[in-house]
Amino acid sequence: MLAPGGTLAVQMPRQEMAPSHVLMRDIAVRDFPGLFDFTGAQPQVAAPAVYTETLAPLGVLTPWETECQQRLDPQPRGHPVRHFTASTAMRPLVETLSAEQAAAFITAYDGALDSA
Repeated sequence: MLAPGGTLAVQMPRQEMAPSHVLMRDIAVRDFPGLFDFTGAQPQVAAPAVYTETLAPLGVLTPWETECQQRLDPQPRGHPVRHFTASTAMRPLVETLSAEQAAAFITAYDGALDSA
């Protein structure tokens, strides 16, 4: 549906393999066996090469991937990365847990992030 000569620009987050997300999954599986199973899980966003191959027949492409570094301000309680991921990647995990389990998960995640 792109107009002739038009440009399509797309930004897609691809941080499933970032330490923050790997730690999150590892803690969920380790501390809550049977509740979480990420076996065979695939990233929600494919590698740029996949999109390049898919879109190449449609026109000229200039794909690239950028990794951004973001400085997060300290938080009064808990690790700033945990606060950053709380409303996105962490939410479905915490919503699966009871209040007590969620508190234990957050404590373990904060500790792992501090160590990392």
